[in-house]
Amino acid sequence: DLTASVAVNADQCPSGSYCMVEIAYTAAVTGDCNANSLLDVCEIAEHPEPDVNGDGVPDACQGSSLVFVCQGDLDGNHSVDAGDLSLLLVNFGRAMPGDPSDLDGDGIIGNPDIGLLLLNFGQCQ
Repeated sequence: DLTASVAVNADQCPSGSYCMVEIAYTAAVTGDCNANSLLDVCEIAEHPEPDVNGDGVPDACQGSSLVFVCQGDLDGNHSVDAGDLSLLLVNFGRAMPGDPSDLDGDGIIGNPDIGLLLLNFGQCQ
């Protein structure tokens, strides 16, 4: 963040006007697993890329390591449970085409998706 100060008149300073800038370095953020010039954390935060298991890596970059055994098993633990419902509710009401939580494929995460998840609640076969 840059904080502005009161403007300085060049006539009031013997050597002219000046500008003081204070810069604070917080931390470097890395990670662009799909090499699309967008940081993974930004893609996930802005929701174009789902991160169903919450590991900070877009699911598309995990290849076959994230396998959905049955409809509604959003975290890949071979069970449709409260964790999956929580993942679905994070984006409830949003248009999220292609998101794994969009169980009915209509492009919006809504009541029909909750219904499908609840139909499969329990251990996957």
